[in-house]
Amino acid sequence: MKTRILLGLFVLMLAGCEKPQNFANYDPHAAFPTTATKKTAHLDLAPLVQGHAVAADNTRIDDFIDAYHRQGEAPIAITITAPSLSDIEGRKMASDTAVLLQKRGVAARDIKLFINESPLRVGPQLAFPIYVVTGRDCGHWQNPVDHDPQAQNTDNFGCSMQQNIDVMAANPRDLLMPSPSTGRDGVRSWTIVENYQMGKAIPGSDDIRAGVITSIGTQAQ
Repeated sequence: MKTRILLGLFVLMLAGCEKPQNFANYDPHAAFPTTATKKTAHLDLAPLVQGHAVAADNTRIDDFIDAYHRQGEAPIAITITAPSLSDIEGRKMASDTAVLLQKRGVAARDIKLFINESPLRVGPQLAFPIYVVTGRDCGHWQNPVDHDPQAQNTDNFGCSMQQNIDVMAANPRDLLMPSPSTGRDGVRSWTIVENYQMGKAIPGSDDIRAGVITSIGTQAQ
């Protein structure tokens, strides 16, 4: 009987050890996950004049495209307000706006054109998905730091570190998903291995030129 009681107590102790834990109490990455969120950037322009943006809009367009390249995601939508889908003036303004963006480094395949049917005529409206980082509320302490019987992290432990990581990301999108792989340079890889085996210094990527075959062609827009 005594042995059964001891075994029963042992089983209860094991059951208590298997109680699921809240990882946020011990891992700052779980307590303060990334704050990057997907939103939409908008820019309203004045009507184009002979296919060109008015002078006051040029800097605004440059800033908008710069944000697209740094934090955005394709496609860029161009919406033109015109009386109908077949309106010649509206369709020309849509085409001119697309050319304007291509001259600023936006690929044609990443531009989508839309017509908003309305009797009013307004300038082009641009939009693209953008990833931004929201701030954190660090520095608040609710529990004393000198009493922690469960060996948990103190309040806000790791909060400022996670915030610094978020704001240092050149593109907050990278905090949520990896960028597409660019592949490996086979010539550089072989040169590095060969030099290592021969005890030579490993060159930088700019030092490797011989043996690289480059083909240049045109790309349809």
